[in-house]
Amino acid sequence: MDIFAFPDLILQILFPGLIVLFIISQSIYFINNLLVNGVIYRSSSNEIKAAEELCDHPTIHILIPVYKEQRQILEDTVDHLAEMEYPTAQLNLYLITEQDDEVVASYIGDFIEKASGSEFEIEQLTVDRSTIRSYVQEGTWDITGEGVPRTKASALKYAFRTLGLRPEDIVTVFDADTIVPEDTFRLAIIRL
Repeated sequence: MDIFAFPDLILQILFPGLIVLFIISQSIYFINNLLVNGVIYRSSSNEIKAAEELCDHPTIHILIPVYKEQRQILEDTVDHLAEMEYPTAQLNLYLITEQDDEVVASYIGDFIEKASGSEFEIEQLTVDRSTIRSYVQEGTWDITGEGVPRTKASALKYAFRTLGLRPEDIVTVFDADTIVPEDTFRLAIIRL
């Protein structure tokens, strides 16, 4: 008997056996993952559906500061909002515009009139810069009127003060070109 024959015999029998055991163990692991993940997915889906049934769909206020945006961009965003998985009657859309914005002024009236046929409310809020005051630190920097920068932040500050939104109101801010998944509002409200 050859001294090297024994290891060859082991490799001929043991190696294929190890491969078969490896394949079986990996198959069991894969099937287990499918079952566990399926159960978790089903239970989370059921929890979301149950929460939706209890949800009363509160009103969501959507603020969109608009400055020199092309009409098509805003139309795409509003069309997308109309397709959300949330009752459109519970969406209030505020387009925050600037007085000196000739681009938006050229179409905003017609845009709102055409969109008024949709199920959700669209309102234009034009920023009155003469009423905005900006404080960096009390007593050290006070810019009023025309000196206030034309920024999204100052337009939103004006909107929050003017609209009289309450602390319990649900408010979100979109850019004019924002597109979010259609279930965003539905899932956000469930988690509140």
